[in-house]
Order: sequence, then structure tokens, then C-alpha cells
Amino acid sequence: MRACEWSMIGLNCPIPPHFRESIHRQWGDKLQFVQHGPDNIWDVALVGTPSSQLITTLRRSSFSGPPLIWLTDSPCRLDRLLRLLKPRTDLRVLWCSHAKVGGVTSAVGTFLTLGLELSPPPIGVSRTLQSMIDFKLYLPSGQGLPGDLTLHDRLNPKHPYQPILIPSRFAASGFGRRSLAFSELCSAWDLPLWAFPSRVTKSFWEVLQPLLPIKILTAMVDVLLLHLPNLPSLHLGLNPLDPLPVVSEDPRGTWLPDLQAWLPPTWIDSSLVTEKAVKVDASDVPTHLWDLRISLVLNCPTYSLSVLRRFMHRVLCRRLTQSFLIYLRQNYGPLWSAWLSGTTGGECFLKHFRHDLVCGRAALSHYLDSTWWKWDRGSALLFWRWPSYALPSAWDDFRIRVQSPLPHYKRKQRPLDPEVALLVAKKIGDVRWKQYIEPIDQTISDVDYFSVPKG
Repeated sequence: MRACEWSMIGLNCPIPPHFRESIHRQWGDKLQFVQHGPDNIWDVALVGTPSSQLITTLRRSSFSGPPLIWLTDSPCRLDRLLRLLKPRTDLRVLWCSHAKVGGVTSAVGTFLTLGLELSPPPIGVSRTLQSMIDFKLYLPSGQGLPGDLTLHDRLNPKHPYQPILIPSRFAASGFGRRSLAFSELCSAWDLPLWAFPSRVTKSFWEVLQPLLPIKILTAMVDVLLLHLPNLPSLHLGLNPLDPLPVVSEDPRGTWLPDLQAWLPPTWIDSSLVTEKAVKVDASDVPTHLWDLRISLVLNCPTYSLSVLRRFMHRVLCRRLTQSFLIYLRQNYGPLWSAWLSGTTGGECFLKHFRHDLVCGRAALSHYLDSTWWKWDRGSALLFWRWPSYALPSAWDDFRIRVQSPLPHYKRKQRPLDPEVALLVAKKIGDVRWKQYIEPIDQTISDVDYFSVPKG
């Protein structure tokens, strides 16, 4: 129930302290606890377990109180209420399935209405256990047993701890098997986020378990709001958002104020504006789009743009090399080249000189082997442009901290599909070509490879 849709709610039932605090934060003074039965000050009364005094009052045809809705949790209680209230002719029975209103359990709520003609709740989006499973939780490997649920099933509220078979690429059998955690069970019962405690314990779940899933109750309340007699002029729901401004497209394209010219829309290639276009790892850069964005505005031939880019890239590489030489001259003096050849100053060879030289040559090689559009040999940090206190991080990256001995896993790998192995080899070869990893003689620990299909 949403507080903005009600002017006041009266409760005649005990509520656990945690729920009382959470509800009070949402409702404030709109929530009142009453000690008597329904009277004319209320627009409607929702009853869970009617008392004998209330039933005696309702059996009188002269009762003029508000319309009532009972939640009957068993067929026996429903039959008993129907027998006790048999003289009344305005009784109606309504069933609401948790699955039909978008729930993940097979629970069904039975409602008995007095003085109201309610229609069934609208059908919600169909959901299963897959929509509320927390895949970050530990999943032990296991084989499926008869009676286990799958991600496409719904939970029986009478057996909430029934094991669920979950696909897993980390298990040898391909599946894991576990019961729902307490936090997942609260989600299955549609508990709102503001009502979740900081840590969901078993005692908290045991308070929630006897109740019907909340979506059943909220679906009935939404239907009730549409059928209340003498409904007060109260706005339901949140205020609607203002409509977004509609900007009409100019057939001339986009106006570029700095150039005082129009960029026509003909540069857009509709074949590239697709969802799959961004998912291709090895796709080429659509350079023709950039050429058209320039040539259509400046009226210049596209072939001259590639020549200009090659020239500008050479200027960039030359200036990077000069900046590195200036760094060496400033830190090691004008004799650094003589130290490199070993002709003089061998005893004065500085500690970090070789390190600077090796890292600088590696960084420049990445730039010199690149193009205007692509890092063909990968990229590296230009550490000589960093402040002195950050040079160790720029040289060797951040040191990895290890708190315990590393594993030694050398089990034989599982068979790999030849096509998948070729794709993996291309990816590893690309990383080796860009010098992101160095070759070693033997690994200390291996991991099992598993492929993840792309969407």
C-alpha cells in the first residue's frame, strides 16, 4: 500500500516492533492503532481474523458500517464464515493467485467481501524463481534429485526450503543445488526494500513466513481503490511527470555555430546503428563516418584527410620522443647517452637510469607502432609526464598484496572445442603481441577455462 493514496489507516492487530518502525517511517501520522471494530469513520475495513463479536454485529441486516474485506487463509475458515453470515445476501468470494499478479510462489489468497463488488486483479508480468535468485551467493555443486525445483518453477509457500537446481559453469556436473537464503525468501514474499533489516535472520523470516505474499494484498488494495463507494477526491499514485519537449528535426541537419555551417544527416550509416555493431570485438573503426563529417562541412576531398592524419601522427610521435629525451637530460644530465654506450661514466651509472630507459623505450614503441585510429601494439603510460611521487606506480603499476599462500592447482584441463580453442588463442596472441604479458617457462597454478556465450 502506498501512503500517498490514503488519508488515514487504522490497524487493529499486533505488529512486530521492526515492522512497526518501518511502517511508521513511511506512513507517519496517517497510521493509527484502534481498539474497536469498524465504524462509519472508515471508508473500508480489511479484516484478517474476525472476532465473534464482529460476526454477531455483521449478521444483523441493520449494520451500516463501512464495506469489509476478509482475508481467509483456509477453505475451512471460508466455509465457516459463509455459514455464519448466511443471512447476508451481499457476500462475494474472490481468489487472487500470486503467480497471476507477478509473484514467484504458488500461493493463493481467498477474500470474502461484504458490501463490495470487486473485479479480479489485473494479470501482472509472469515471473519465476530466476528473477529473484541471488547468483552472488555460494552455490555448492550437486546433482538434481526428484522433487528439486528449477529456475523456471515457482516456490511452494508450504515448503520454502525446497532445494533448487541452478546451472553453474564452475561445477563439474554443470549444476549447483541449494535452498533459498533468508534474504531471497523475503524477496519471494515481496517484502519492500525499506522493510528489509540490515541483516535478515531466521527469526525475522519466521515472522514473515505465515503471511501471504505482499503482492496478493497490494493487488487487492489496488482493485479496492477503484471500487470504493463515495471515494474522496484524493489523487492516487505519484504526480505525473511533465511531457518531454519534442524537438522537430531540421532536414538540413545539425547547425554548427562555430563554423557557421550545416552538417547534413547523410553522414550517418544506418547499417552501423544496430545493437550488434557494438558487440563485435575485432570490428574496424568506421573511418568513413569521420571523413564525411568533415568533408560535408568543409567541402574538401576525403583522401586528403588520411594524408593529414598520417602527418599529424608522425608529429605526435616525434614530440613524444623529444619529451622523453628532455626527461633523461634533466634527470641524468647531458652524459646519459655516454652512459648508455659504456664509453664513460660507468662508475656513476645511476640506479634508476636503466629502469627509466627500458620503460620509456617500451612506451614509445607502443606509440610508434600505432596509427591515428588504433593501438595496434597496445598502449602504455608516459611516466615521464607524471609527478615524481607517482613514478613507481607508473613504472610497475600497483603492487599486488597477498595475505596467504597462493594456490597450486595443476589439474588436467577439460577438453576444449577446437573452434573455441582457436578463438582463445587469437585473444591470447593479441595480448602477447601488445606486450601486456611476458612469456614464462612454467606456470605455478592453472585455472579451468570456461566460455561465456555472448548475447
